[in-house]
Amino acid sequence: MSHNKCCNEFELTHIAEGKYGFKMGNKQNYCPFCGVKKQTKEKIYISGKISGLEEKDYTRKFLNSNYCLKKLGYNVVNPLQIKPFLGLKTWHCYMIADLWELLNCDAIYMQKDWHNSRGAKIEHKVAKWLRIKRIYQN
Repeated sequence: MSHNKCCNEFELTHIAEGKYGFKMGNKQNYCPFCGVKKQTKEKIYISGKISGLEEKDYTRKFLNSNYCLKKLGYNVVNPLQIKPFLGLKTWHCYMIADLWELLNCDAIYMQKDWHNSRGAKIEHKVAKWLRIKRIYQN
């Protein structure tokens, strides 16, 4: 069976229901026919102003975005949870680690204040150059 045929919704519904002798468990990420890994969720990176804000303010802002994006079904990459490059807590080392994570994402979520952040502007430019989908907060 070809991958295009076996991986459409109709076929997966039948597989999940056990009509082909397969039962899809909650952790099933591969097509039982062709072995191709399924993309279950889009991976999205949150971008916004951090430097110059109080820790409680940027933490609240990023956690709110994280919560909303997860509720919408995204696999969220939150820069507040990324360890800096080489463990050095400098702006440059945080940016290296953040950009590395961005490269593995399907989309970037730009918070309202991204224009006021040097790092977020760089992340936006990289996403644009690499044609990573850009989603903007209203």
